[in-house]
Amino acid sequence: MSSFKSFAFAVFFVGATAFLETRAAETAPNDKAAGATNRSTSAKTSVVGRIAAQSYCQTCHLLPEPDMLDKKTWRDELLPKMKYLTGMAPPTTNYFKDLDLLLKANVFPKSPMMTEKTWDAIVDYYVSAAPEKLVSIQDQSKIAVDLQQFTAMPARFRRSPPHTTLVRIDPVRHIIMMGDAQLQGVDF
Repeated sequence: MSSFKSFAFAVFFVGATAFLETRAAETAPNDKAAGATNRSTSAKTSVVGRIAAQSYCQTCHLLPEPDMLDKKTWRDELLPKMKYLTGMAPPTTNYFKDLDLLLKANVFPKSPMMTEKTWDAIVDYYVSAAPEKLVSIQDQSKIAVDLQQFTAMPARFRRSPPHTTLVRIDPVRHIIMMGDAQLQGVDF
């Protein structure tokens, strides 16, 4: 079933790319339409990048929306790190201080997960669709450190290296659930 899903994603991605390339060619019949061509190309890149992100990024985690981070963070921090985690470039100690542990744990793919063109489409999508600056909606008030309502207890276990994909508080059972991508399970 998994190979069928991969095949279906590939067919959809190739079909969408071909469709958008045809539409871009149809909307730019002459040089007077250069402005329209640039807009069409930008729209095509955005759609292709989104489809590629849906196909590849969701194999490991939920699909993040571009507005979750600002342009600078996508461009200079997150996407460069993801380039290593998708096998598009060999990892370096500049981004991973615990590189030896990560290499031993086989965290990085042995070969690229996608083509360079697909990676570039994903990068273009996130950087172009992200806002210049995020608007903070968080409460900026200070948190008191002398709370008496609970006692902090360290977890009984620790994953190394952590690949946390879920943290959920169950108010009925009074437990914290943690999901781990490497283990592919949930700890209570």
